[in-house]
Amino acid sequence: MPKKHPALANKRIFRFLLIVILLTLAVYVLLIRTNFISLLQPGPSPSEDLAPPTVLNAIPLPAPVKTSKISLEQTLDKRRDRRDYEDRSIDLKILSQLLWSAQGVNTDWGDRTVFSYKSAHPLAVFVIARQINGLEPGAYQYLPGDLRPTHQLLPLTHTINQSDLDTALTLQPVRTAPLLLIIAGSSSRLAGAMPAESISSYLYLEAGQVTQNVSLQIESLSLGTTPVFSFNTPLLSKLANIPAGFTPLVVMPVGFPKP
Repeated sequence: MPKKHPALANKRIFRFLLIVILLTLAVYVLLIRTNFISLLQPGPSPSEDLAPPTVLNAIPLPAPVKTSKISLEQTLDKRRDRRDYEDRSIDLKILSQLLWSAQGVNTDWGDRTVFSYKSAHPLAVFVIARQINGLEPGAYQYLPGDLRPTHQLLPLTHTINQSDLDTALTLQPVRTAPLLLIIAGSSSRLAGAMPAESISSYLYLEAGQVTQNVSLQIESLSLGTTPVFSFNTPLLSKLANIPAGFTPLVVMPVGFPKP
């Protein structure tokens, strides 16, 4: 059997290596060209990328104010239950401030003004607007946002029978207030996060945090409130068109207190 000449074998190896190198260079050039073209193509602008998701028919609220001329200690000292309200409208920017204090998103990663176990956020805030400047009377749901703030109101109904509402809410402060805030909870949002027997108690604990936040914000704005825990739950849910799965826990009438 004839022997292969060493020079011929080396030549073949050299050709093979040369082909491998050329193919590698071709792939490398192709990748660079593809990336360069993608850089030239217009992408979403920063404002588009950071824009909060939109909800059909949602009403944007004025941005909340995050400074105050009154200290926390002064607000705590002034806090009272105030049950009698003037026949006076409330500005939309005040409603916006109250809703932000209740459930507003206050970080870039979705935290809110109230702590929520495992970030479950089982609460929602609903509004019954009677005399709000710039807002049609009716029931609304506050949309705080998820990872990014939306800070909007979602209309639920503009038809609320006053007689039926008086039946659902028997206390006088609730009947005469120009604004009602309803704090409602969803037990299903806590399913799996804690033992089933603890869910109901936790919902009220978190609702208590919201109530305290809103009470202090109300006091700082020279408004008045008194939390109400006694009402006809099924009727109130029906009148305000509260989505299935949410149960009203606290009602907060809001108004300018009489002297």
